[in-house]
Amino acid sequence: MKLIALGTGGFIPTASRETACFLVIEHNIAFLLDAGSGVKWLNDDRIKGMLSGIKNMNLLLSHFHHDHIAGLPWLYKLVPCPLNIYAPCQPLVDYNGLDALKTYISPPYFERPLDSWPNLGKLVAINKSTILIEGIEVNCLRQKHPGGSVAYRIGSLAYITDADAGDEQREFLRGCSVALMDTMFNRAEYESKGFSSVRRGSHGYGHGNATIARDTGIAKLGLIHLHPMYSQTDLVNLLTEARKVFDQSIILETGEVIFVD
Repeated sequence: MKLIALGTGGFIPTASRETACFLVIEHNIAFLLDAGSGVKWLNDDRIKGMLSGIKNMNLLLSHFHHDHIAGLPWLYKLVPCPLNIYAPCQPLVDYNGLDALKTYISPPYFERPLDSWPNLGKLVAINKSTILIEGIEVNCLRQKHPGGSVAYRIGSLAYITDADAGDEQREFLRGCSVALMDTMFNRAEYESKGFSSVRRGSHGYGHGNATIARDTGIAKLGLIHLHPMYSQTDLVNLLTEARKVFDQSIILETGEVIFVD
């Protein structure tokens, strides 16, 4: 399985990072994890080459905050093959995800209603903990976040964003090889803001990720949803801090490929 980073930043795109989007390719099956501004890299010739022979694009949305769906309208032009969209619904999130998407992709916000897209394959509600996509099992976990968010696991790859990871995510990760985990803040900033387990809606993300990765025996931890106001020095310090606990922590750069066992 190949994992390609398209958007690793949080909240707003910056000169060096787009918001949440990851491409996963398993043989001739492709997944997009979220559709933030990183979607734009699907127009890159190198990425197009990786998608040669792909019959369908399967988009898994973690939730509907704008930094995770900002690039969704662009898929109308950027995905030439059938696009299957999987939207979380109750009880995994607090909303009807299909209704949310149909509202977002409709006039006056976008000229072509989602149902009329020529490249739309399937529009599927996710409302249970396990689904099957093109013969591949995908596990889903509801997380504490305003409105809810969903973590996904595809084989030995886990994608955990917009949640302050704890015991539920720890169990979700067991047996994984690679985990992408929301790391919005370094330890000092996390603690200075007074984040705790009862303030999950306050974006207190990142504290303890390396510890969880170490304790669950994964091979590699990708720090994602990075603070858009952090300088390169801040990010180096964040990575150094994580590696003191779990030395296989990494920060993925745009276009970087990781092979997942």
